[in-house]
Amino acid sequence: MIRAEMKKYLYFPYLLLAVIGCVVLAFSANADYDPSGSAVSVFRLAITGIAHKSEQPIEYSALFMWIKGMNGWLPLILPLLMSFGYIAVLSAERHNGMTGFLLIRSQNAKYCATKVTAGVLTGGILFMTANIVFGLMMLIAFPAYISFSVNEQMMYADWYGTGSMVLIYVVKRLIGSFLYGMAASMFGIGAAIFFRDRYMLLCLPFLLNYIYTQILQRLTLENPAVARLNLSNLMNVSGESGWGWTVGLTIVCYVILVLLYYAQVKRRHCDG
Repeated sequence: MIRAEMKKYLYFPYLLLAVIGCVVLAFSANADYDPSGSAVSVFRLAITGIAHKSEQPIEYSALFMWIKGMNGWLPLILPLLMSFGYIAVLSAERHNGMTGFLLIRSQNAKYCATKVTAGVLTGGILFMTANIVFGLMMLIAFPAYISFSVNEQMMYADWYGTGSMVLIYVVKRLIGSFLYGMAASMFGIGAAIFFRDRYMLLCLPFLLNYIYTQILQRLTLENPAVARLNLSNLMNVSGESGWGWTVGLTIVCYVILVLLYYAQVKRRHCDG
């Protein structure tokens, strides 16, 4: 049943929109600064070919450009891109009288859990796919990380957290992107549970994520430990407690969404 739901959310136009949106936003991220102090985007470095010129730092490698793609607007707009398919499908189902009638009358908790689970997993798959596509494009546009000297690689290993095994780092980051995509999609899923207006649903995932980010930044100024609840931490898979806290928060939010969705369906049944 989850697979059937995911097929609806991964309808090719929705998938294409999410992946292209993520890649475009990643290309627009700041990668460096020119001598005048102006920001230089990943896209600008890619089209100028400056990274392939001699004596360029390892920060211009494909791996580090892949990492820098997470800067900029992508984390802010990601919730909308990851949940767009879910919002579109759920809105269509709600406007279908028979589908809505059966859903409300069934009060099926398992069905509600399936809908939320499929939406969350779809978000994870979409963002991981976007990261793979963007990573391959970086590999084409920039020098490979392993083409630089071992000394340079080790110098930046601790700074960027790549460690000595690049392949393991890439796999862990892809797993992290799957988890981050799941977490980011929850903003859109949560909005879709309570609201029906399609235009509002397009704005709310972005708005809720922005509010969450602003609150987190304010709290972090007072208590730096709060920074561990930043969802982007999911990208950096590790055994540290900070990463575990973020995973725990994601699981709690998932359970809350399932319960809220079921409560909404049950309430509509009582009203009907």
